[in-house]
Amino acid sequence: MSPEQKPEIAREAESLAAERRALRKTRGALELVPPDLEEELARLNERAHALAAEAGGFRGLLKGRRQAESMRPLIRTIKSGRTALRRQEFQIARAAGKHGMTEWAERKLGVLDDDISHLDKQVEELRRDPESAVQLRMIELSDWRDQLQEGYAVTHSRQAYLDRMQALIQSGKPIFLKGPTGTGKTELARALVNELYGRDPEIVRGNPNVQEWTMIGQTGLRETEKGGTETVFDPGPLVRALEQGIPVVIDEFNQIDPQVRFVLKEIYNRRPGDCIPVPNNETHCIKEGFAIITTANLGARYESARFPLDDAEERVFLDSTIDVEYLPAHELYDLCLSSLVAVRGDVPISAVEASTTLKRYCDAVAGIQRIYTGGTSVFDMEGKASKGIKQSLEKTVIDPGLALRLVKDFSVAGAPRGVSLAEHLARRVTDLLANLNNDNDRNLMAKVFSQYGIIGASIGDLAKTDATRASIVSAPLPVSERGHTTLRDVSLLDPYQLRAASLKDDAEALGVEKKPKRPPPETFESVTARTTAFARDTFKTAWGYTDEQMAVAEQNLAPETINPRTINYPARTADVDASKLGQFTLNPETISIAWESMTPKQIAEKTEIIDINTDPDFTKLTDKSLASIVSFIINKYGSDRLPGLELERRIFELGDTAPASFTDGKYHFFFGSLIRGLYGGWGVPYADWHGDRWNRGGNWLEDDWNAEYRVVLVKK
Repeated sequence: MSPEQKPEIAREAESLAAERRALRKTRGALELVPPDLEEELARLNERAHALAAEAGGFRGLLKGRRQAESMRPLIRTIKSGRTALRRQEFQIARAAGKHGMTEWAERKLGVLDDDISHLDKQVEELRRDPESAVQLRMIELSDWRDQLQEGYAVTHSRQAYLDRMQALIQSGKPIFLKGPTGTGKTELARALVNELYGRDPEIVRGNPNVQEWTMIGQTGLRETEKGGTETVFDPGPLVRALEQGIPVVIDEFNQIDPQVRFVLKEIYNRRPGDCIPVPNNETHCIKEGFAIITTANLGARYESARFPLDDAEERVFLDSTIDVEYLPAHELYDLCLSSLVAVRGDVPISAVEASTTLKRYCDAVAGIQRIYTGGTSVFDMEGKASKGIKQSLEKTVIDPGLALRLVKDFSVAGAPRGVSLAEHLARRVTDLLANLNNDNDRNLMAKVFSQYGIIGASIGDLAKTDATRASIVSAPLPVSERGHTTLRDVSLLDPYQLRAASLKDDAEALGVEKKPKRPPPETFESVTARTTAFARDTFKTAWGYTDEQMAVAEQNLAPETINPRTINYPARTADVDASKLGQFTLNPETISIAWESMTPKQIAEKTEIIDINTDPDFTKLTDKSLASIVSFIINKYGSDRLPGLELERRIFELGDTAPASFTDGKYHFFFGSLIRGLYGGWGVPYADWHGDRWNRGGNWLEDDWNAEYRVVLVKK
């Protein structure tokens, strides 16, 4: 393809995208018969393949920013092509159910799966090219901005939920979305129906006052043209949905009385063409496309006001239940950043504010959400907490919607007045917390935000006075770090190191073989140098210590090599000295192990993950604090089997190639080291895998053991 052809390709790509958008607008009313579907699918797929193939050559011709920006129509076409194919997949599945063409449908669905995988690979190919990756990032941020303006943004984690929900609908199974409040379960259901059906679903708002007629409908009287009256049936959302062949969403499903929910049991196993009776002695038949999607907030804090599912209902949703979690911190960051992007493409914050202040804010929100869902301490997650915190949130959480509103408001309330993002967030968060009625939740969340530097440090009880609120607002950002930047500049940022990790993985996947360098011999100096650097990075990057806190830590960043068997753990528990922040220990019996030269398989063979919760001797302990636990472990297994930060650092280095025994979602404690965190207390470091990245944290010695915790040992 010559450079002269590029504008023509771009125009054709945009034309195809517009054609697909037009098709999407009419899909709800269009009832295509299988031959029509086959012909249309073949045409779209053929052109999508051609354009995707041209993308490789097109990308190679793009040498500068001006040319690279001309790639956007092509990138958009590849991305929109996937969406179009997913809709075609759903149309075929509906046609198969309607016409009974099993072999035809299976053949075409197989083709579609291949086509979707092909386009996914094209997008990943674009990500490998630095300039293409920037363009793709710019498009994603712009698209999310537009979606937020419409109400709901489909991030990568939400798209995974939508893909699974589509598969369940195509299989005819009712869907149960469960999770804590504010995870966007109802919005997910609405987004799915809009994407596949081109319209909103019917919705039943669950509450204890819902009656059977609320869902099904009821009879009433209506005047006739001759002046008389007649009895008519006014259908409810459930009947309207099954007659129209669209999903019905039963929101807050477990708030509805089980006796009322019984009517749904009559429908769960029905198929298109089946009919159900309604109060006017008529029958209403299920149309192809009907589906039931239920949502519920589950957990101990919700059960008092809700009706649990019975055994029969649990069986219905046995293989169609989806646990919906809060947005990962990096996706919340992406949406917050997108909400600040102006239509003209500029962003009212500097790159410094985007990579530091905004990231810390999103990390703090994610930390609060994890406390809310798991009852864990702040330090348990990110190495940040003060002693004596009540380790749970009782009623309050900051969901993504609220977190986004606080940031989005900056474009109107902050930037025009010359206020920095740091100042804006400090005031908004302070006002929010001051107006909470639950003292425990207010003070715990205040401590989290203070540890991430969003509001002032060590605030104690947050009084509802203007003077107090003014006193805890963070210091203003220097003028040199304020200002505007461009969409391209913020697209170059990678504060969570996700693209850097992806590029590394891609390079390894390409199979470029390099002769591995022989690691230098392990020495005390090499081990301590690596662990010191790892501890420094933990404090600064993972735990977000301020410059002032890092200045204190730097003075103390030197390991104490001490046998765990000789440590007085009760004394260490009482040893709290903020001036010694940054100290850590290493186990001299394990630091000589050559972890650096081991493959993941060799590390798996060398280590053992122990669940002491199942140990009968452990259950006899009356004190299950970490200080007591570590003594139990030493007496049971020996101090020479306790690795510390040196192994944790190596596990982090391996990323998702780390042994599977470490990536099981549990919290893996390295009792061979202690580390002195904020407020000067001693804690035990741990690592847990989040599905796409490692988290490093620690628990105070006085904290209690948890069923999700595991002990890392060196095998004999």
